[in-house]
Amino acid sequence: MNIRIISIIFVAALLLVFSGCSGIFKWMNVYPQSVNLTVGDSSQVLADSSHKSITWTSNNTNIVTVDKLGFIKAVKAGNATITGTSKGGVGSCHVYVSSSEIAPLSMSISATNTNLTIGSSTILHLTVFPPTASSRVQWTSSNQNVIVDGGGRVTAIKSGSTTITAKSAVNTQKATCYIVVQ
Repeated sequence: MNIRIISIIFVAALLLVFSGCSGIFKWMNVYPQSVNLTVGDSSQVLADSSHKSITWTSNNTNIVTVDKLGFIKAVKAGNATITGTSKGGVGSCHVYVSSSEIAPLSMSISATNTNLTIGSSTILHLTVFPPTASSRVQWTSSNQNVIVDGGGRVTAIKSGSTTITAKSAVNTQKATCYIVVQ
């Protein structure tokens, strides 16, 4: 076989292999991964993605609607999945909508990173018990230089520390997480 033909086949094979491997460097995480809402409630799904442009969709707009910023609205009781799609991948949040709120008996917050640097952020994960209880909460920070949004994303503005609190909108249950900014 001619060396030129072998070279062309080799280059073509390399292109196929490496074009298939480009997906290794793509990623997307959607938070929260599940949320419990009552009809009429709103919440927001957030994403960390290797690409910033995200398209949000609901698999059942009769149950839950979603806008282009990830704000969701519970329309009627049932289950739906909100999907975020970007060039970085696909992620989803399962939404459980009830017709009346179940008060949480306990709540906890987990974080992958509680030590931040100025300008960085992390997303806190709220867990309620029982799992069917409302996860509708108000997020607050004890330090105005470390902010938290409605989805539990904490952003460090200046160095210091803070206690992030998630307080139930249904009863007096709350959970806290201590964050340090260096």
